[in-house]
Amino acid sequence: MGDRREFPTYVTTSPLTPKNDVLFCGLFAQMNWTRLYLLHDTGRDTNAQYYASQAAYLPLSIPAYCRVQLTRQQFSSTAANVSLQLQPILRDFNSKSR
Repeated sequence: MGDRREFPTYVTTSPLTPKNDVLFCGLFAQMNWTRLYLLHDTGRDTNAQYYASQAAYLPLSIPAYCRVQLTRQQFSSTAANVSLQLQPILRDFNSKSR
């Protein structure tokens, strides 16, 4: 992951833990990332409440010295209008990321 041209994005499906803050802060600094975009799918997930709480915890778990801007969005992949939900989210992502 050290080559930002080859790996411009980091994606995980793992939940956060309180001990990840130092690890993630180091990763953000190493990759020179200044913006994070968290997209939370609330559909089809029996653990939706758990992941929602993790998403709420994320801003608190990133130390202020990381200087990372976080944007959180959520959608439901089971909704009939999922593509309509995703269009503004992806436009927003595109406007904030390269």
